[in-house]
Order: sequence, then C-alpha cells, then structure tokens
Amino acid sequence: MRKQTQIFLFIIISIVIVAYNNFTSSKSAIQHTIQAKSQNISSSKDSQVDNTQNFKMSWPKDIKDDAAISDQFGKNFYLILDGSGSMDDRECSDGRRKIDVAKIAMKNFVNDIDPMAKVGLFAFDFNGVKERVALGKNNRDLLKSEIDKIRDGGRTPLGQSLKFAYEKLTQEGRKQLGYGEYHIVVLTDGISSDTSLLVESVSEIIKKSPVVIHTIGFCIGENHTLNQPGKTYYKAANDPKSLSAGLGDVLAESESFKVLSFE
Repeated sequence: MRKQTQIFLFIIISIVIVAYNNFTSSKSAIQHTIQAKSQNISSSKDSQVDNTQNFKMSWPKDIKDDAAISDQFGKNFYLILDGSGSMDDRECSDGRRKIDVAKIAMKNFVNDIDPMAKVGLFAFDFNGVKERVALGKNNRDLLKSEIDKIRDGGRTPLGQSLKFAYEKLTQEGRKQLGYGEYHIVVLTDGISSDTSLLVESVSEIIKKSPVVIHTIGFCIGENHTLNQPGKTYYKAANDPKSLSAGLGDVLAESESFKVLSFE
C-alpha cells in the first residue's frame, strides 16, 4: 500500500512539473508571437521605420517571473518639449513666439491621445532640465498645466532628455512584460547641446528596444540628428499648422504598431 501511495505521488508531481513547464513555454511563445506580429504590421503599414532589429534582443532586461502585469497591452507616450532660449524667436510662428505656438500644439496633442494611454512629460527651459509629469494615466489636466508653466531659456540637452525618457519607458516595459506600445515624442527647434549623448541614446533605443522615436523639428528643416530615415519618424514643421499636423501624425503612426488579436 505504501509503495502504491509513493507511485501515485510521483505521478502527481510529474504532472504538475510538466504543466508548469508548458505554461512557461506558452507564455514565452505568446510574447514572441505578439512581437513578431507587431513587427510585421509596422513593416506592412508604413515602411518608413524598420523595426526588425528591435526584436533581435529581449527587451526590457531583468524581467522577473513573478513581475506584476500592469495594463499589459497599454500604450505609453513620453513627451519631450524644448523650451530653450531660441524658442523665444518668432520665426515660423505667424508673428507669435515659437514657445507659445509649441505649447498650444502640445496641449492639443495631449487632448487627442487615447485616454487609456499613459503619458509623461520632460522639458528643458528657464526652470531647469527635469521631468515635469511622471508617466501615468488620468493626468491630462496636470500635463497641460505643466506645459503652460514652461518658460523659454537655457540650452538644448536632447541627449539627456531622450536618455531619461527611455529609462522611464523601460521601467514601464518591465511592468508590462514587454507588451504594449512605447513612444517618445520630441518637439524641438534646435540642434542638441549634448550631441554625443544624443547619438548614443538614439543608437541604444533603436538597437535594443521597440521604443519608437517621433520628432517634430520646428523651423529647423530636415537636417537633424533625430532625423534617421528608416529608423525614426521625423516631421519638419515650418508654421503652426504643420506643427499641429506633425503631432497629429504621431497618433496615426502609432496605429501601425497595433497588435492583432489572435484568431
């Protein structure tokens, strides 16, 4: 009788182990399938950005098996607004200051983002180089309030800004186990004051993650480090209308990264 009990227990334990291994394998397979579908969608809908290499490496790193899934397939937009001294100019702004036009366009963009998406804001201006609103939901009024507070002044540390935004999106990526969408949206009117760090940050983001970089170059044409055809989205805006249109295109571009439901 004792021997039969031992055999029975051995069978039960074996079943449990096999079931757990199958669950783990399925979880990994689903994630890889979703990433592959996302890659195929972006390639077929819009050939401007080639995300093939983004999925060669696991992102984000250091996901624990017991990580809590937070809004697993959620969208994330991290905004970077240039409030540097040159934004006081009135070129390309129909007689208004560029910073005033940019703030209006950015607030309208915030209104248009999916209300279920998480949004964060980083800015550099007279008040310093820092995060203004943490990545999160239900923060639209706060975002617009902080945008209104931006005052022109200072340099253009785009490298530092992009690096910070990527770190915040990576943290959220761990919570979502790598699922979902991740977008950095930059509105700038100048050349970076920390070009080396910017080049390094852009390279890391493109090579190691599915994070998409969208840039609106306000009154600076096409010649910018963030304009990398096939790797980043870049729109040149030479007046308030094209500035707003460029930000609107970000949401249209993000539709290219929707994940199809499994049939």
